[in-house]
Amino acid sequence: TLLVSPYQDHQVLKLACEDAARQQGVAFYYEDFRVGFRSAHQKARQLGIYCQNYCGCIYSEIERFKKKNNYARVS
Repeated sequence: TLLVSPYQDHQVLKLACEDAARQQGVAFYYEDFRVGFRSAHQKARQLGIYCQNYCGCIYSEIERFKKKNNYARVS
């Protein structure tokens, strides 16, 4: 999911994945899948599939709740 997200820094992500692959002795194949992000989300909505607004890691979870709480304070 990281390689499809337009919100990720792909240069940093690619370097981290290449480094991890090298350490593990495996190949890492990079492709920029962001071109299909919008159409994939549109299709998911049409099919009634839930798409969360964060990647699921603890950092994005915290950021999501911070934004939610800031919005609640403003309104």
